[in-house]
Amino acid sequence: MLNYNPKILNKKKLISMRGFTLIELVVVFSISAIISTVSLAAFSSYSSSQVYRTAVSDFVSMLNSARSKSVSQVKPEQCSGSSLDGYQVSIDEVSSNYQLNVICGGSISLPVIESRTLPEGVMFGSGSVSSIRFEVSSGAVNSESILTVEGFGKANTVTVDTTGFVNID
Repeated sequence: MLNYNPKILNKKKLISMRGFTLIELVVVFSISAIISTVSLAAFSSYSSSQVYRTAVSDFVSMLNSARSKSVSQVKPEQCSGSSLDGYQVSIDEVSSNYQLNVICGGSISLPVIESRTLPEGVMFGSGSVSSIRFEVSSGAVNSESILTVEGFGKANTVTVDTTGFVNID
């Protein structure tokens, strides 16, 4: 027959309810540190990728805007008193700037409608064209233009064909 002693039973409960051991705590904190490090690296990579994609998208958007304005023959106030000849996107490889200009009455100085800069770490590839001019009403360009946008270990080729359509490769 078993002897039932409440004092012994209560001591066993007390011993089993003390808490976590030091080894258990070290293991839990080590695992959480590893998971945090991996997720931080993944987030950093994702963030860089998004910055690059947004930069390429913004540049292509400006090219499409120039073509759209040329086709629709929108005459901005900078052209008041002169004829609208087209729109031009000018690219500066050194400073990573690009801007949308309007061409009025064959003028040499082109008024700037919009100007942007590529984010840090993103740049135009060497050998890219310095400007793309979209003719009024047709939106066509004189010759096919190829530009490269590079950054964060990635590169995209942006091509504007003679009809003015913009493609990303």
